Amino acid sequence: MNVNGIEATALGQRLDKVTGQVLSVTSSSSVKSVATNVLTKTVVLCATVNCWIEIGDNPTAAIGTGTSFYLPAGALSYPLAVTGGTTKIAAIADSASGKLSIFESR
Repeated sequence: MNVNGIEATALGQRLDKVTGQVLSVTSSSSVKSVATNVLTKTVVLCATVNCWIEIGDNPTAAIGTGTSFYLPAGALSYPLAVTGGTTKIAAIADSASGKLSIFESR
């Protein structure tokens, strides 16, 4: 079902296909503003490579630390709460470079 450019998905999540983003993941921490739409409440992440993720106002991802979480290649993260318009995501590759897809939902 598609309503005003928003596609409905399981469990009432609505992904906004217009504001989904892709972040290049390399051997140094990359930061992307994730919640560009002020209505965004959660994001779901999926990467092409194994990587470490950090979320916050000024995040820096680091390999193997207690605050960054590990996201295996091809896996979907659980829905992560964000503040639309302010929350950012940082990612760093575990070994090889790749891409991180960021799906926003309202």
